[in-house]
Amino acid sequence: MGFGGIYLNVVGREKEGAVLPGQEYDDVRRKIREGLEALVDPVTHDHPISKVWTREELYTGFDANLIPDLRAGNALNYRVSWQTALGGVPPEVLDDNHKAWSGDHCSTDPDLVRGILFSNRKLTKADPSIVDLAPTVMKALGLEIPTTMDGKPLF
Repeated sequence: MGFGGIYLNVVGREKEGAVLPGQEYDDVRRKIREGLEALVDPVTHDHPISKVWTREELYTGFDANLIPDLRAGNALNYRVSWQTALGGVPPEVLDDNHKAWSGDHCSTDPDLVRGILFSNRKLTKADPSIVDLAPTVMKALGLEIPTTMDGKPLF
């Protein structure tokens, strides 16, 4: 799962694809989503995964060959392991972490980790989002903002 992105082994996209596009793809994606959202930690009885999104729910435009098919958001007190962040597969699904974490916020459900934006300019958008940062920087630098880019300049 890496940092929360889940890629299906799709026929025609991956070299040795196994999941057919269309109904099979939709069914496999639905089953993975339902299974992850139903997962319960046997020790705490909490749900480690708070929500799983399809890429269509997260992006208005994307390259289907690059963007994960699903994105899992971890609940509070749950994070991806060091092994999965590096592409490994640890033996246990859930394992206690006894080391300090750093920079693992990218696997947490964004609804649980609200950001704070400091700006010395008045924002023109009432509901700023992280997807607005790239177009804001591009505008400030005088660069053309691609029409396929999610987000809008904040000022």
